Amino acid sequence: MRYAIYFLLFLSLGFEMGCVRPTPNVGPPAKYLLPSGFTGPVLVVFDRPNGKDFEQIDGTAIYRIPSNGILELREPATYIRRGERFYYEDAGGSLSEIPQAFADSEVADGQEATRISQLDPNDQQVYVSGRGMGKFGSTGGLVNYKQFIVGRIKDSDRQSFAGDKLVFEYQRTTLKQP
Repeated sequence: MRYAIYFLLFLSLGFEMGCVRPTPNVGPPAKYLLPSGFTGPVLVVFDRPNGKDFEQIDGTAIYRIPSNGILELREPATYIRRGERFYYEDAGGSLSEIPQAFADSEVADGQEATRISQLDPNDQQVYVSGRGMGKFGSTGGLVNYKQFIVGRIKDSDRQSFAGDKLVFEYQRTTLKQP
């Protein structure tokens, strides 16, 4: 009888823990629209009171990245998106897709993946790479952001450092961090 009570206690604790376990914030598919010819780091910052609202067209979130590469949004951070796509948008509104390149360890959200390790470093093609989420502290709490790089593979190290600098400068100047 004592073992049955322990077993029931174990099951109830497991059930309780399962009920309160946070689930990942899954969002709709997303299109990131960048100014035609843009290269460099991109920073999308979430939960900003004065940020923009994103558009949603046919169930797809639309993010228009400004020429400085920083987009502040009111929406909360979405950690998992299925079907992220990246496009150049010209002045007339025409779109041309920017291919994505993934590190060997990255999952390509079910898409056919172009691996960075398989690309010619001298390739002149512009890719989106280094997609990732991050957060840092501010006087108002944690700030969540998404960062990615747009550029040629041979420039990826330099662009990655530029992305880190962009995050640091955003944190320092916009949020008045020491």
